[in-house]
Amino acid sequence: MSFRTIATVDTSRIDVARDIADRDRMHKRLMSLYPDGLGSSPRKKINLLFTVDAPSSTVIFQADMPPVVGPLNDARNQYFTSVDTTEVSTEVVEGDTVKFQLVLAGLIRHSGTGKRTTVLDNKVMIAKARGSLGKNGLNASNIECIGTDEVVSEKRGIHYYNYHLVGEATVTDADAVAAAVRQGLGAGRLWGSAMLFVSSV
Repeated sequence: MSFRTIATVDTSRIDVARDIADRDRMHKRLMSLYPDGLGSSPRKKINLLFTVDAPSSTVIFQADMPPVVGPLNDARNQYFTSVDTTEVSTEVVEGDTVKFQLVLAGLIRHSGTGKRTTVLDNKVMIAKARGSLGKNGLNASNIECIGTDEVVSEKRGIHYYNYHLVGEATVTDADAVAAAVRQGLGAGRLWGSAMLFVSSV
């Protein structure tokens, strides 16, 4: 079970603007909405994923439990201007055609060194997405890049671009698709990448 929240934020606030500009800060801010004591890998424990749409002042995030937004939205503190949390449906059937949106980190790992480098090439990222989707139960018939956004964290030395990819695919493994929606697909889960959205055609 997973819960997805669509929230708008007040970018006139200094703390919000700083969080939007630095994905490490945003990650920590969102983790504050979930219980302490989750162990050494708390994000992985609850499968927290998020993506930021700065132009619309929107943050979309999901986890295996609903967030508690009260501490950020009490009578004196309104970090979010609107919050809507719903349970994520991962019910798909093998053979069905679905629409998808994937927020994929523009990073490629080199087989020799194991290091990741930044990629700025739509064709390369579409090919990478096709391969990743295929390994996770989705045979993509078409993929289109509809935009990119910059991912930065000065503290962590992070700087790359998310590719926002959309398309249609045939479900070849329903369980694998459900796992990818819940756990994310690709690198950068800590920094606002890897979210997969799937819906019926």
